[in-house]
Amino acid sequence: MSPLDMRLWLAALVLLGATSGVSYVMGRSDGRKVERAAAAKAEADWRANADAAYALYLEARDKKQIEYRTITKTVEVAKHATPDIPDCRTGDDWLRIFRENAAIANGTTVPSGSGSADRPDTR
Repeated sequence: MSPLDMRLWLAALVLLGATSGVSYVMGRSDGRKVERAAAAKAEADWRANADAAYALYLEARDKKQIEYRTITKTVEVAKHATPDIPDCRTGDDWLRIFRENAAIANGTTVPSGSGSADRPDTR
């Protein structure tokens, strides 16, 4: 067998093709494993983030409900503790008081003719 023998070159070429094919298949399967692991990790991170956000949402929602119940309960207790003082919205000028309070809270000036200094209180 000489170095120029075609069978030797053909065998080397077949061996090179076989090793290249096996390397390609192994690399492709390893790449798939890596990509699947990365996708699974990304999904797990997303799920953990979504669960944490949902837990924070539930906590904030429960806190709001508790605050609302507490405020409602406080108003009810104050209302029942002073039965001789009428509800402020049952008088004739409750809307005027409401508008004045809203104007003060919003930082605007109170209209000039709205106070009780210009006219007597109707209660």
